[in-house]
Amino acid sequence: LPPEGATQSFALATTRRVNRVTVRRERTETIEWNGDKLDTEVWHRTSDDGKTEAHVWLAPSLRWIPVKIRAEHATRGTVEAVLDAIRVDEPVAQAAEK
Repeated sequence: LPPEGATQSFALATTRRVNRVTVRRERTETIEWNGDKLDTEVWHRTSDDGKTEAHVWLAPSLRWIPVKIRAEHATRGTVEAVLDAIRVDEPVAQAAEK
């Protein structure tokens, strides 16, 4: 679903615990994606201890899927993931639209 408002809170489950996470809409940004330009909304979170920052690029035109994620830790470094491709099963997609 499209995010409502400039901040969103949700539960995030890891293998160790469930955390309450709050992210805020930081900006809109057009990125290169799959050989084309894609409009995105960039959402941001800083960890409670201030050591980790995370940014997520959501694509409104692709039903708000995250197309890019970057996590930066003060001592551990940075990891970035970009969605390379996505496949949708047509019968499932058509059923979801009804």
